[in-house]
Amino acid sequence: MTAEEWTNLIVPKAEKYGYSLSASDEDAIMNNVKTMPLTSELMQSDEQLISYYKAKAPEYAQQLDVIHSYVSTASLITNEDDLKEYTQGCVQIISDAQLPLTERKALVSSVVVAESSAILWIEPEEVVSLKP
Repeated sequence: MTAEEWTNLIVPKAEKYGYSLSASDEDAIMNNVKTMPLTSELMQSDEQLISYYKAKAPEYAQQLDVIHSYVSTASLITNEDDLKEYTQGCVQIISDAQLPLTERKALVSSVVVAESSAILWIEPEEVVSLKP
């Protein structure tokens, strides 16, 4: 999709939620969308994606590393109970970390969302066992 197509999707959604956007707001949205990688050709691997966002927002480099580490391991876990146990351990480590509360909350939220997403991709054991 082009930046204009993305903007045409974003603006009505913002207005639906009660945000009144000026022409300069719409221009700002379009400019921000133009800076985002919009095709799979730009990102061939997780590492490239993380590097891209680290360059765009270096202040979040450590958080991106934590999320990348979690996702890399979680994507290898094929059992929902094991994934939940792994996530609980990560959440505990993040909660105990010497980080500002807002950073810890954001990281925990990211890990929990990633876990939920990963669970959607885990096939039930019955389906897996029926495959040749």
